[in-house]
Amino acid sequence: MRSLTLALATGVIAAAVPVGSAAGARVAFIDCDHTTPARQQPKEIILACGDGNAQLVNLKWRTWGGAAAVASGRAAINDCTPSCVGGKFHAYPMLVKLERVKTCEGLRQYTRLTIIYTGNPFPNGPHRLADPRGCATPGR
Repeated sequence: MRSLTLALATGVIAAAVPVGSAAGARVAFIDCDHTTPARQQPKEIILACGDGNAQLVNLKWRTWGGAAAVASGRAAINDCTPSCVGGKFHAYPMLVKLERVKTCEGLRQYTRLTIIYTGNPFPNGPHRLADPRGCATPGR
């Protein structure tokens, strides 16, 4: 999670292609540092690949397959207090936006993930996190 680039929330997510459209079947997402297979409309996305201490869960996709995919859900974040092993997970409502579709080794995929917190998980902190991912090869 520390590698995420922080940015200030500035806008509203616009609709793209409705879930279930024909275009939706052709774009995939590869999470967790490219170690999992390419997926469409995943129910969860792991952000902290080494230990799973940051995840997006209970994802309900509003759009998929166009220039952007949008889902609502919760960010499950371990507070790592007193340590990550002994820490507790806290869930924060959020929206996730996948965008920047690129074709990489014949696979169309989203290469940028942005989390927009709809609650206030971080007092005096960011409400938006952006993670540029670049092209990924599934399963490597």
